[in-house]
Amino acid sequence: MNLRIISQILAIIVILGGIIVMFGWFLDVPLLKSILPFWVSMKFITALSFLGSGILLLLLSLKEKNEAYNFLILIISFAIFLLMVTFLISLFMNISTGIESLFFKETAGAVKTTVPGVPAIPTIICFILIALSGLIFSYDSETSVGYVLSGILITLIGGLAVLGYLINIPIFYYTFEGYTSMAFHTAIFFVLLGIGLILLVKEDER
Repeated sequence: MNLRIISQILAIIVILGGIIVMFGWFLDVPLLKSILPFWVSMKFITALSFLGSGILLLLLSLKEKNEAYNFLILIISFAIFLLMVTFLISLFMNISTGIESLFFKETAGAVKTTVPGVPAIPTIICFILIALSGLIFSYDSETSVGYVLSGILITLIGGLAVLGYLINIPIFYYTFEGYTSMAFHTAIFFVLLGIGLILLVKEDER
């Protein structure tokens, strides 16, 4: 099977996953938000960003060459990048952006969550890497270095968290005092996105 098609399938899975978790917030279904009651929830902003990231991966896999296509990639990439950098700065400066409670306000004291509604720092970093892949493509659609580096890092960050949940080692899914942990399904979706980016490079090399 064409590796680009596999990448597209992974992108669609991530898109659907993001939508399902967003519905979990709309309908207040804990199973969709955190899977298990004692696991950290995927924040609504994270689910929304997965929707955007899945669309971005899908667009990158199509590899069209027209201004409208490139502009759409640029807009989605820049939106994700700006959102995540804003969160990163707010965490380090200990200030509230207000964005985290724009759609839903997560209750204080949520499981393994330091700032309600704000994604974990590794989650933010992964989204920044995904956004950078799109921005690199907008600048030079022929380069693949950004894809493979971002893909490998995202897969490793997400994969370590998945392993942590499977063998019950909280530090692997970034459970540290004073920091929000990465959700289980967040980690899985990052692995899918990371693999999707890597496959784009492998297909170009064939």
